[in-house]
Amino acid sequence: MLDYKARCERNGERFPNGLRDVQTEASPEWNAMSAETRKPYEDMAKEEKLRIKGDDSCNFTNTHRPFSLVDKEKQEEMHAIAKMKDYIESTVNGLRNRKLLAEHKFYLAHVNYFCTTETLEYIPAEVAVAEFCLGEGITNVFHTLIKGSRIPLGYQHDAMQKCDETHKIPPRNGPGTDNMNVIFDGIKKILEPGRIANGGDYPPLFTMSENIHLNTSIHAVKNLMKNCSVNCLGHYREDYFPVYNLENLFFKLHNACCELSDDNASEVFPTIGIANIELERDIYNYTQSIACDFHAEQDAVSNCSQSFVQRWVYLICDHCCQYLDIKLQTGRHIPKNTDVECIRPHAQDNQANKAQPMRSFTIVDFSKQKTSFVPVEEAPPPKPSTYGIPQPDPALTCSEENFPSMSFGRGRGRLAASNPKPTPLSFADRLKKK
Repeated sequence: MLDYKARCERNGERFPNGLRDVQTEASPEWNAMSAETRKPYEDMAKEEKLRIKGDDSCNFTNTHRPFSLVDKEKQEEMHAIAKMKDYIESTVNGLRNRKLLAEHKFYLAHVNYFCTTETLEYIPAEVAVAEFCLGEGITNVFHTLIKGSRIPLGYQHDAMQKCDETHKIPPRNGPGTDNMNVIFDGIKKILEPGRIANGGDYPPLFTMSENIHLNTSIHAVKNLMKNCSVNCLGHYREDYFPVYNLENLFFKLHNACCELSDDNASEVFPTIGIANIELERDIYNYTQSIACDFHAEQDAVSNCSQSFVQRWVYLICDHCCQYLDIKLQTGRHIPKNTDVECIRPHAQDNQANKAQPMRSFTIVDFSKQKTSFVPVEEAPPPKPSTYGIPQPDPALTCSEENFPSMSFGRGRGRLAASNPKPTPLSFADRLKKK
C-alpha cells in the first residue's frame, strides 16, 4: 500500500483519506500479484512486526500510555531521587561544626489544592514557605490563599469535596489572589537570601511526600512552581526550583546533630522510617497561634499551609537543638506561650550532668582476695502434710474448747450459751420449796 501510494503520488494522484483510499485502489493489484511478486512485501511485513514487538514505543498500557514513556518516567524519577539524596548528604556533611549547622538556612513549603486533573495537574488553593535555621528558628514566612478561578470544567465536585474534607477554602468566590506573578514574587523574595548563599541558584524547597490522610503532597508543590515559572518566565527547568523530600533532610540533619554531641551519639535515627514516623506524629498539631486568620475562623488550623510549615520547623528544632545546646525561643523554635521546661527535660539533665565532675571509682580484684565461708544453720524444712493437704493451725480450729456450745433459735447465740436456762423443777421439788 505504501509503495502503491508513492507511485500514484508521483503521477499527481492524491489520497485525501490516506491509506483508506489506497486500500480500495491497491486491493485489485494485490490480488492479481503472483507469489514471487508478493514475497518482498511479505518479508518487509515480517521485519516490521518483529520491530514493533521489540519496540516499547509501540506497546501500550491499559491506560493507552506507551511503555517507553512509563520506563522513561521511572528512570527520570530514580535520577531525581539520587540527585536529591546527593544534595542533602553533601550539604549536611559540609556543615561540620556546630556553628555552621546552626546558621545554615533551610526552606519548607506546603501547598493545599482543590483537585487533581487527568493530566496530573494540581489546582492550588494555598501556599506557604518558611525560612528557618536551628540557631534562630523561624526567621520568615510567606503565605497566601489562592482563588479557585482556574478550576477546569468537570472538577467542581472534586474541589468542593476537597474543601469540605481538608482546607475549607471555597472554590468559588473565595479569599486570596489569582495573580501568579504575586505568588511567584513572594516565593522568590523569601528564597533570595538562600540564593545568595547557594552561589546564585535557588535553594530547594522541602516538603513531605504524597500522603492523602496527612494532606501533604510533594507533587502539588512541584506543580505550583512549574506553573509559576511557565506563566512568569515563559519556561520551566526542574533544577531551577528543586523540590525535595523533608523526610530525607530531617533524617540527615538529626543524625548530624547527634554525632556532634558525644553523649548522645547513640540516639541517631537508624533508618529514614523513624524520621517519617516522627513527622507523621505531628505533635504540634492544632496549635492555634500559628495558623492564618482564615483557618482560625473556620476551625481548620490543622490543615492550614502556614501551620504546616511552622509545625515542621518546631518538630525539627525540638529534636535537633538539644544536641547543639541551643536555647529554645518561644515563637521561633516552639509555639508561643509554651513552657520551655516541659520541652525535652532530659536534654537539661544531660547538660547538668556535663557540668558535674566525673566520679572516681575504685576497682577491686576479688580473684586475689581470700574468702572464708561460715556455715549457716539452715531452717528445718516444713513437715509434709497428710496427702499433700496443709494441716490447719490448732489456734484457728473450731472446737468445743475454743467456742462454747450454741443454742439454735431466734435471739440465741453467745449470750444464751454464757447464761444457760435453768432446768425446770419437778412437782415434788416445788412442794418442798414452798
